[in-house]
Amino acid sequence: MTDSYDYHQVSGMFKVSLNFIRETQLAQLFSPLKGQRPIDEERALLQLKPYILENYNDPSYESGIIRLSRKATGDYKVIDGQHRLRALCSITDSDMKNHNIDELMIWIDVRDNMTYQNEKNWFLAANSGQPMARLYLTPDDKKSYADAVNNQLRSPDMFQHQIKPSNRCRKPN
Repeated sequence: MTDSYDYHQVSGMFKVSLNFIRETQLAQLFSPLKGQRPIDEERALLQLKPYILENYNDPSYESGIIRLSRKATGDYKVIDGQHRLRALCSITDSDMKNHNIDELMIWIDVRDNMTYQNEKNWFLAANSGQPMARLYLTPDDKKSYADAVNNQLRSPDMFQHQIKPSNRCRKPN
């Protein structure tokens, strides 16, 4: 199947084939969003790639959506799905043949000319049900987070709500 649209013009959510990403060299235009964790090659290639290959033909398999922000320069920022995208781009034709995959399709969502704050909000909204590591914050965000934690811990009444006097002491069992 050939994708019948110009990826430079289309915005929104749509499904593309892995071959389309290869043929258009679209993956070369991707870069991670500022402040994202670096790509963990071991996770992408040793965990996600085999998982995708082994489960793709299962009717319950869900690949998730790769979220991209397209800049005016034509470059794309990967907002969410950078490890899946790395794993997908490493899949070869022989990998697909060995796992009886005729064509690998990927859902992508492309938004145009988003600000950095819009991109952060979009990422947070997409991942609201999942814990996020604070380790990968931008340096400014890390500093403000650390300052807030320090101020909270130094507060004299930090634990006052947890300590309550009682006239009814219990005897240990």
